[in-house]
This record gives sequence, C-alpha cells and structure tokens, in this order.
Amino acid sequence: ESKSVDKVTADLEDLDTVNHIFNNILKAEVDKESIISTTRLGKKNTKKRDNRQPGESEYFPRAIRIELDSVTTKDCIFRNLKHLRNSDYKHISVRHDLTKLQRQETNKLRVKAQQMEEKDTSGNFKYRVRGSLGQERIVKISKETQQEVPMEVSHPQRIQ
Repeated sequence: ESKSVDKVTADLEDLDTVNHIFNNILKAEVDKESIISTTRLGKKNTKKRDNRQPGESEYFPRAIRIELDSVTTKDCIFRNLKHLRNSDYKHISVRHDLTKLQRQETNKLRVKAQQMEEKDTSGNFKYRVRGSLGQERIVKISKETQQEVPMEVSHPQRIQ
C-alpha cells in the first residue's frame, strides 16, 4: 500500500502496481485503459502486524477492488494467476467480487464438498468447488493423479 498521504498520488501508485502485476508478473497484457478503477477497501492503517519482516509496513495493506472493462480481460487475468506463485507477489490473493448471496451459495457448496470428502472412506479423493461465477459445481479429484474423476450421480426413479 502506498505511503503517500495524498489520495490522488496513492491511487496512481496503486494503478501502476496493479498494471505492473498484470503485465509483468501475470503476463496478461492488460492496457491501462482496461482498468476502469482501483479502490482501496476499508479504513487506512487500522490493523497492526505482529510479525512483520524488515522493510514491511507496520500495518496490514488494505484490499484493492479493481474494476475492469470486460469479462474477457478478467478471464485472462484469472487464467494467468498461476504466475503469482513464483513471484515476489505470492502473498497476494485474487477473488471475484461477489454479492453476499453469491458468497453464501459458494460457501454452502464448499461445506458440502468438505462433508463429501469426510464421508469418502477410501481417502483417495478430494472434493473441490470449481466452475465460473454462477456455475460452480463440486468436482471429485484423484489425490494420486490430481485429475478430475467423474462422480457417480444417483437419479431418483420416476413414478409413472
């Protein structure tokens, strides 16, 4: 987070940082014009860090909400998030901006996937929530191959 007191300067620094991450780290080739706005969320400097590294701010940085010009740009960024793992930005997490109802629905699916994993007595599979926004589903993944495995679906019999 910018140490600048001036909001305009801090916003420009955030925009430059976001643009650097998108283009140099994620290799997503996003023009500055594709970034409609960046907004820091929460109050500034409210939570202090307990175990900070030398050179880090004594406060936690706030999240940034980024508004993009198209879903295509967003999809490109999400496809390239794997590049964050081996960079100086590996501590960053990126999520969809969901409504409260969408978060609740996704959380219900996560809880159900966790229950399915606990019920799986073989221990060979893990269950995760996958899919694009609004089309999430639970998938069964082999722990050995890390590949998705078709799930058996029981169909209720029709009464005629």
